[in-house]
Amino acid sequence: MIIRALHIENLFQYQGVSLTDLPAAGYILLTGGNESGKSTIIAALTLALFGRTATLRADQLGKAVRWGEARGSVTVEFLADNGEAYTIARDIERDGTCQARLQRAGKELHAGVAEVDQAMFALTGLTFELFTATLYLPQGGAEKAIPATILHTLAGNDRLQGAAWQLAAEEAVQQERLRQQQEAIEALQAEWIAPDALAQAMAQLQTEYQTVEAGIKAVAQQQQHRLLLTDAMQQAAVTVNNVLERLLRCDRDSTLQAWLERSKAVEQAVQELLDTGRQAAAAIEEMPGHPLRAAMETLRKRLHRLMLIVEEVANQRYQLALWLGEIPAAPGATDTLRQQRKPLLETLEQENTRRWFFRVWNGFGLLLVLLFCGLLALVLQQGEGSLQQAVQSLFRLVYPAWQEQMLLPALAAGVLSGLLLTVIGWRGLRGVGRQRTASEAALQALAEQAERYKERIQQLDGAASQPLPQQVNTLLALAEGAPWQEILHRWAEEDGADLLHENGLARFISGLQEQQATFQRRLAEYLAEQEAKQLAGERQQQAYRVQLEQLTVAMDQQRQQQQQDQQRRQQVAALQKEQQAEQHQLAVHQLAHTLLLGSCRESTARFHQELRRSVAHAVPLFTQGRYHHVRIDEQLQMAAFSTIKNDFIGDEEISGAVRQQLHLALRMALNQALLTRIGEGPHCLILDEPFTHFDHQRLRAAWESLSQMNPSLAQLWIIVQGCEEAMAATANVKVSCAADQPFLTVRGGH
Repeated sequence: MIIRALHIENLFQYQGVSLTDLPAAGYILLTGGNESGKSTIIAALTLALFGRTATLRADQLGKAVRWGEARGSVTVEFLADNGEAYTIARDIERDGTCQARLQRAGKELHAGVAEVDQAMFALTGLTFELFTATLYLPQGGAEKAIPATILHTLAGNDRLQGAAWQLAAEEAVQQERLRQQQEAIEALQAEWIAPDALAQAMAQLQTEYQTVEAGIKAVAQQQQHRLLLTDAMQQAAVTVNNVLERLLRCDRDSTLQAWLERSKAVEQAVQELLDTGRQAAAAIEEMPGHPLRAAMETLRKRLHRLMLIVEEVANQRYQLALWLGEIPAAPGATDTLRQQRKPLLETLEQENTRRWFFRVWNGFGLLLVLLFCGLLALVLQQGEGSLQQAVQSLFRLVYPAWQEQMLLPALAAGVLSGLLLTVIGWRGLRGVGRQRTASEAALQALAEQAERYKERIQQLDGAASQPLPQQVNTLLALAEGAPWQEILHRWAEEDGADLLHENGLARFISGLQEQQATFQRRLAEYLAEQEAKQLAGERQQQAYRVQLEQLTVAMDQQRQQQQQDQQRRQQVAALQKEQQAEQHQLAVHQLAHTLLLGSCRESTARFHQELRRSVAHAVPLFTQGRYHHVRIDEQLQMAAFSTIKNDFIGDEEISGAVRQQLHLALRMALNQALLTRIGEGPHCLILDEPFTHFDHQRLRAAWESLSQMNPSLAQLWIIVQGCEEAMAATANVKVSCAADQPFLTVRGGH
């Protein structure tokens, strides 16, 4: 990560800072006295990148806003490892509220503190802690201890170490679970009961229960059968009473169709009652349905014989309607009114044609008589005049051999011919008139016959809708000459005598009412008997239920004991199975824990070995060759080999300047390990007052060595109070800070 620009507004002591066009490689030197704002610029830089500083946590950012201002902001433009330029900006309110944005090429990629922080970690691979331990050395921080988590991260075994810690915690939990499972198994095994006694007692109770249950089922079936039968017979009896009441309402105003339908309905209802009664155990012959059904069957047969006569009458009516053409006739039928009228109408049409012909013939004859008579009279009156000459010329044109002496005979012959034609036409007209009169008489006869047939059809139709007595009387009046006349008279005297006369009808209805009363009485007796049986069955069922409840309670108790014992055995089996699985899982975890710890130790050892090589390379550069060999333990405690004492000496025996130089070498080795982990760069390195105790020679040596130690550390930010002009001359950008300077603007390369 390379910093290209930094803009600060109203943060810390600055009202405005603008560092632009910063070089991608080389020194950026920040100089100034105490409290001049050098470290403040770096604090603002870390605030922009990570949302906090070395002294302010994320929940204390309101303190960074300049005194007297409501808000502040910081913006950093940087090049990421992928070579693309990004801009990150953070706006901070006095109350600590913070807004963050991440942009690329002027387009906003992410917004919000959490989302921007996640994006920055994904983009750089750095956290604030990792950054301050490797690429940023705060003022006085060279000798501060490095957290173990950072070391694990740099060594690449942070995930392995975390997994090992998690496995260790899980192993302790599994050990506790195994102990609890063993205690639960022992407690359940102590409560086991021998199953033989429980099984025998349960079998005896089940046998008694099945016996009582079978008794209840048998009684319930009888009750249900009796109840269904009783309901069915009651419904059938209601139906019989209803249809019988409708039949009893028949009187002298009821039609034959009404008598037939109602008697048939009574017969069917009684038959249904008898069919239902056949399912009962009682003798069905005691029910009154048989006499009632026999009476209805007899009545229906009597009415059916009359219906046959009515159907014969209907057939006669059909034949009359067929002859009249009210009903379409079969193709080729010749006995209908239309077929009989057809030849008469054709003859009448022919006679009309002949009459017209004879009238023309008669008129033509009269015209000839008048014409020749007039010519003859004129010729005789004028003698040899001009008229005679004209007539002679006309005849000569018609007949070239005409002679004058032929005129009078010709005129006389013309008169005779006209008279002959007139006589023939007159005689023909008389013959045609006689024939027309005969045809018209025949048509009139057919019309009169049709009127008679229509009247008879109306009479027959009216009889069909009349009450039974009137219908029979009407049919008797119309039966003259009919083939069913004798049958109808015999029915009226025998079968229909009690239906046609008021006294006979009253006796018939009275007999039906007596049968209905007997039927209802017998039905009430039968239903009362069934109700008594039903009550007895209910009492027996109740006794069975009490016994069944007692057996159910005893069986439930036995079953509960069996279930409890079975549950204990199942729980023991399940606990033993879980115990085996837990032991296997514990063994797996222990093996995994051992392997992870071994991997961590190997990774840590490899990391420390590489770290020692890096420190050994950097120490001679910073100590001007005074120290070459350094020993580093796992807590990064260092000891340098002293040629004077011919032994390794620790921090308590080394001067402050040498100690600072050794720790600076360690930090350079750590950022080398970081770059190996996150990418070779280019990256920036920020050192805040790294040469405080260095003498002149070692300062110059360290200054020259920084740019040579790691090519990936291209951009070096160095904060010092002051330096030699030769050293300052090598800086690519020099930023001079002053305590009374609220605005600072520096442009790289200018």
